[in-house]
Amino acid sequence: MLLELMLKDERKEGRRDGIFELLEMYGEIPEDIRSRINDETDETVLKRWLITAAKVSSIDEFREKMQ
Repeated sequence: MLLELMLKDERKEGRRDGIFELLEMYGEIPEDIRSRINDETDETVLKRWLITAAKVSSIDEFREKMQ
């Protein structure tokens, strides 16, 4: 059980890192977006945001699609 929780946390952190790396291609990530990503605990949402970050062409477009 503990190992499962640790692995789940690692996956979440990896997704967050991936989102940040993709968005940083477009410049500095605004603090409100960075905070929202860091505060998100739902793995499904983080996965969706990672896919979205790979498809958008700007941070503003990502912000619109985060909703």
